[in-house]
Amino acid sequence: MPEFLRKPFTFDRVVRIALSVLAVLGLWLFLREISGALIPFVIALLLAYLINPLVNFFQNKLFFSNRLMAVIASFLVLIILLGGSLQWIFPIVMAEVDKMTELLSKYTSNVQASGILPEAVEKYVRKVINPDDLQKLLKPEQLGPIAEKVLPRFWQLFSGSLSVLFGFLGAFIIILYLFFILIDYDAIVSKWKDLIPPQIRPQIVQVVEDVNLGMQKYFRAQAVIALITGILLAIGFSIIGLPLAILLGLFIGALNMVPYLQAFGLIPAMFCALLKAMETGESFWTILLLVLIVFAIVQVLQDGVLVPRIMGDVTG
Repeated sequence: MPEFLRKPFTFDRVVRIALSVLAVLGLWLFLREISGALIPFVIALLLAYLINPLVNFFQNKLFFSNRLMAVIASFLVLIILLGGSLQWIFPIVMAEVDKMTELLSKYTSNVQASGILPEAVEKYVRKVINPDDLQKLLKPEQLGPIAEKVLPRFWQLFSGSLSVLFGFLGAFIIILYLFFILIDYDAIVSKWKDLIPPQIRPQIVQVVEDVNLGMQKYFRAQAVIALITGILLAIGFSIIGLPLAILLGLFIGALNMVPYLQAFGLIPAMFCALLKAMETGESFWTILLLVLIVFAIVQVLQDGVLVPRIMGDVTG
């Protein structure tokens, strides 16, 4: 029997348990009411945790003890990297999406595009996908009403200029939080322990330090592995001419953050193989075999080189 149940339930103990439950319930209701204000702060706190190593690098290597200059330099580097990446990737992705739309339209409207898949599979696809409905779906003038029906809350959020203004305001608040948290990050890390009651302080501090150590060792190393894997997959898919190669490779690479989840990336990869078969008239099975070869090569590199060198060095 647990130690909690072995002690006698005296009147004093029952009152303390009831007050504790009410306090937890009250705290939960309070946090739910102010969640709108807390969410930007929590997002900024998480981003600060991820960006702080970069700030420390600039502070220790370039600006010595000037924390403010290190934070500004980190912001500039991140803005340049993010802006450059979007400027390079966005046109490629949009071109691939346009090509995918064109291929789907061609497949459903032109009988000459048939025969790419095995007969049984093709019958099932054409039974599930109604050509007339898909043609209507792919028309630009239909995208607005469809989006409004399928994603009403999203559509309402961005349909008015006032909502867009509030969206930018929320992003600005997050950036503002992030800026000041990074400036005082060391003080926050060293002083948060004083907010915990002394009776439970050692246990809470130990748990937080263990989680922080695990985050630093495992998740950051896993993020590096996922990024490299995504880049290798994007290169491999680009070599075999797969549609949406960069986006698909980076997406499957991101799935590597959770072990074995990258196997689900085979589903969109098979769909992209089908699109390439529609475009080129090649055998779907030949393209799928090339996709599997790319997967196998990257998996061998990941398990044989990346994980032992990166994760092995970090975790021992």
